[in-house]
Amino acid sequence: MPTAAICGAGEAVPANCFDAVVIGAGPAGLACALNLVRGHARVLLVDANRPRHSATLISHGFITRDGASPLELRQLGREEFLTYPSASYLMAEVTAVQGGADAGFELSLRTVRGGEVKTVSARIVVVATGLAEQLPEITNLRAYYGTALHSCVVCDGYEKTNKPLVIIPHPEIEREAVLQAETLVRRFSPRVTVLNADSVSEIIGERAQMHGVRLHTGEVVAASAGFVLPKSSLNIKFLAPLGVTETAFKGLGLSDPHAALPGLTRISGLYAVGEAATGKPEQLLVAAGSGAAIVPHLLVTLSEKVN
Repeated sequence: MPTAAICGAGEAVPANCFDAVVIGAGPAGLACALNLVRGHARVLLVDANRPRHSATLISHGFITRDGASPLELRQLGREEFLTYPSASYLMAEVTAVQGGADAGFELSLRTVRGGEVKTVSARIVVVATGLAEQLPEITNLRAYYGTALHSCVVCDGYEKTNKPLVIIPHPEIEREAVLQAETLVRRFSPRVTVLNADSVSEIIGERAQMHGVRLHTGEVVAASAGFVLPKSSLNIKFLAPLGVTETAFKGLGLSDPHAALPGLTRISGLYAVGEAATGKPEQLLVAAGSGAAIVPHLLVTLSEKVN
């Protein structure tokens, strides 16, 4: 028997009222939203269409979709989600989340197209916004990011097998993380050079075909590909009204480390999945699994709040 929706259970439900609002339509948000609507929850999926992997043309490691573009995966996920009657989708930016606990949440949205301001309410909110990347400040690096240069070694290392490679970490990346990345990269090629980002002047190449890296000294390090280790931060400015700021979670995710279930936060009714939960970059498949894993708990919570 479908669970009654919140906001006037047993009555006509307002169009702007939902059981759950999922913020972010990457793999984690899509998996969470899809499984929620299959549990007869009334779900609004909100996405500002600014994915971390927007520069990546091809994704790898997602079973049955190895080699597909991230754009295609997101599109297919939205289409599958919207086949269910209790599913709604809005391309918008969440500007504020207020309220919480038994009274539910109120969310302020600004649509990406047209800038229209909307307000919706929900019993629970799931944050699936992922991470924002800050790349090293190197001339023309972005021209090669997503083609010759990537950030996920496991995702893109295979295509770089036996090539001369470079690793360029953001200056604020810890040495332990750099050493781990180097160990992974060497599984794919023995020809690896780790560079200090502050010593790099520019990437050398043409038409996204990389040939090397020029240092400020004028020296050129030959390389046809490589990995960049960006500095990451949470996309959670909209949670400021709840007292949640990125500063408080620097280097960490929203998930409460003391909670019995990953994805629970310190605020009742507020959940996080994927990179927003861990604060660390994740493969698409891992993020999707995180979004699906928390759904049984969410459905039970919704049922208890209504009954």
